[in-house]
Amino acid sequence: MTAQSGATEKALESIAALSGRSHREALALLPDLQRHGAQTVEAWLTAARRLLEYDIDAGGAFVQGTREAERISETVMPWTAQALRFLQWPAATAAIDGFRARATGHFTAPGRFLVDPQYKRALLVYQGEKLKMITYWCEVCGIRAYTPGPCVCCQADTELDLRDPDDIR
Repeated sequence: MTAQSGATEKALESIAALSGRSHREALALLPDLQRHGAQTVEAWLTAARRLLEYDIDAGGAFVQGTREAERISETVMPWTAQALRFLQWPAATAAIDGFRARATGHFTAPGRFLVDPQYKRALLVYQGEKLKMITYWCEVCGIRAYTPGPCVCCQADTELDLRDPDDIR
């Protein structure tokens, strides 16, 4: 066993002691992270451990959002460093929870991501452990919208209504 794999194993043990779920997710993520190199894997594992130690929910959100963030950005270190900046603020869980969204789309230029149209169910958020589609509902007309604002029919306020993506009516 190399020192590198020993460091990875030790980091995974630390994560397992903090959260069994995050440990399982980290193990599943390793193949995707390893293509970025051993140094990146160790840096990501250290970040996950530090975030879990700081706030178990924040660390869990970081680990849970990793696969999608890596897939979309095709990098690891920039957003990992960004997540670690939350360690400087007490009670930063709410800010890290902002990462608990899933967007599909494509990069139009470096640093510019275009989300797919909403009819493709491109922007989903986590409500607890379940992915939900962001919709807005008019109680007066019974009309569902996919952007916030007044109802297109009666101009009444619409209410945020997170829906199961397979149950949009």
